[in-house]
Amino acid sequence: MKFKFLAFLSILASVLVSCQDVVQFQVEELDPKIVVEGQISNNPQDNYIKLTYNQDFYDSGAVKPATGLLVTVFDDLGNSEILVETPVQSGVYPIKTLGVIGRSYSLSIKTTTSEYRSEPQELMAKAPLNYLFQHEYTVNNRPIPFIPPGTFALFGYTDNAATKDYSLFRLAINDTLLKGLNFFTVIEDRFINGATVDSIAFGKRFKVGEKVTIEHRSLSKGAFDFLNQVGAQLGSAGSPFEVPPGPIRGNLRNVADKEDYCLGWFGVCEVRRDTLLIR
Repeated sequence: MKFKFLAFLSILASVLVSCQDVVQFQVEELDPKIVVEGQISNNPQDNYIKLTYNQDFYDSGAVKPATGLLVTVFDDLGNSEILVETPVQSGVYPIKTLGVIGRSYSLSIKTTTSEYRSEPQELMAKAPLNYLFQHEYTVNNRPIPFIPPGTFALFGYTDNAATKDYSLFRLAINDTLLKGLNFFTVIEDRFINGATVDSIAFGKRFKVGEKVTIEHRSLSKGAFDFLNQVGAQLGSAGSPFEVPPGPIRGNLRNVADKEDYCLGWFGVCEVRRDTLLIR
């Protein structure tokens, strides 16, 4: 009986192999486009422009930096700064200009044939946190039933009712930013305008000795729109710092052809970081 069973498996395997078809997927090749990542902020360490080129689906090589381009930032008072690629051939263009709240900024990228430019974006103030402290949830002390027992960080802030605000919140532990979408939140104040928002920091439990940092940024609308699209496309299983499944149009367009655009985003933001040591 055992012999017959093994023989049957052998025949079945040969039939499956003989019926196997090779399917060739046709993947559309992408036109070379500049990918923009960067911003102007009030914090020197958050001031940079990084430029690369997009890759085809089957291209497994290193991302190619966009080097040797003429990159300039402008403000609404007529000031400008030509960015110097540092180090050379890196595709990284540091910005010396510090953002000023209430002022608008735009980015220009010139290649040998085209100029791409963003719309002016106003740097808005970010509401400071009202508080950030640790709290112990026990089995008998859980105002939100599905929160498990443990040590959590609680924070809150009050939205400015007089302005249209867009915000980004991120979480860092021991100075390392967490990259999952669960630790990355963009907010439009349409539904919370002027309200006080209280939150359990990303629903995460912390350990004694961990340094918890809540990074909160004001976003320009262009940066909010892009990051919101990234989050929607990747879903809860992805990360906003991974390559999205499909290209998302950025906020820089060819000044001579509005249908030609860069990928990625350029934004302006005020950056605040509040820190708590878990004890």
